Amino acid sequence: MTIGVSEVDVSPLFIDGDPSTGEGFEAALGYAIGETLGFPPADVAWVVLDDGDDPFGTGLRVDFVVGQVPAAEPTDTTVTSDPYLAPATGAPPYALLFAAGNPLVACVNGALAELEATGELSSLAEAWLSGTPWEGSLVGSATRVS
Repeated sequence: MTIGVSEVDVSPLFIDGDPSTGEGFEAALGYAIGETLGFPPADVAWVVLDDGDDPFGTGLRVDFVVGQVPAAEPTDTTVTSDPYLAPATGAPPYALLFAAGNPLVACVNGALAELEATGELSSLAEAWLSGTPWEGSLVGSATRVS
């Protein structure tokens, strides 16, 4: 599984600009989704995207993009997952970005639901977001992390 990420310098969502370490909420979430889908960490690859990169076009091909992606209505070329994290700023909640028509969307939405149901999503939020300046909440949860 290949995960694209555009903003890796946003602590505590990513730590030290390297998502492959699994350090930070969104890096850890990427690995947790992979494991839920049957991909051990060794089978998860990360691509740090530059401005203007088309993660779903020729060349760079990723399964989805994580990293402060606002949940949005589908377009002709992209669709987002179910939202998982809402910043306290009132901005749209964060979701994962996929190429339109990607059948993996349903699988990843199922993985997000499983991570929420088992409490793993809350555990990730507690581990990476609590006690930091970042404020927000898990979507679908009354849990506030700050």
